[in-house]
Amino acid sequence: MTKNETKVAVVTGAASGIGRATVIALLNQGFHIAAMDVDADGLDKLSDSLQSKNNRCDLYTTDVASREQCHSNISKIFEKNWNTLFFENYILKNNKFYIQSGAGIVADSVPEKEYLETVNKAKALINSLN
Repeated sequence: MTKNETKVAVVTGAASGIGRATVIALLNQGFHIAAMDVDADGLDKLSDSLQSKNNRCDLYTTDVASREQCHSNISKIFEKNWNTLFFENYILKNNKFYIQSGAGIVADSVPEKEYLETVNKAKALINSLN
C-alpha cells in the first residue's frame, strides 16, 4: 500500500463492543471506515462520539443476516472505487481478493443466524467483484 493510497476498512458490528473499538483503532491509524451494524441508534451514537474523525466514517445500517441488505450495502461501498478495502477478514488489493468469512459466536448467539451472516458476507463480497 502506498503512502497516499486511501485505506478503507469495512467493520461489521460497528455500533458497539469489539466492532466499535475496531472502528476507533482503525480511524486512529488513518483508515476511512465503512461502519455496518443493524443498530441504527448505535451507529448514530458512534458517529456523535467520533467528532472530527466523523468525515472518515460512513455509516451503513445493515443486518448482515439479510442477504439483500448485505449485498446492497457492500455494493454501495465498492461503488466508491477505493483501491484497497480491508474487511475484518477480507482484503482486496491489486485486483486480488483474499477472503476468510466468519461470524462472532457469543453466549447468546443463534447458530443458524451466525451461519447466515457468514454466508451473506462472503456472497455479497464475491458478487460485488463482478
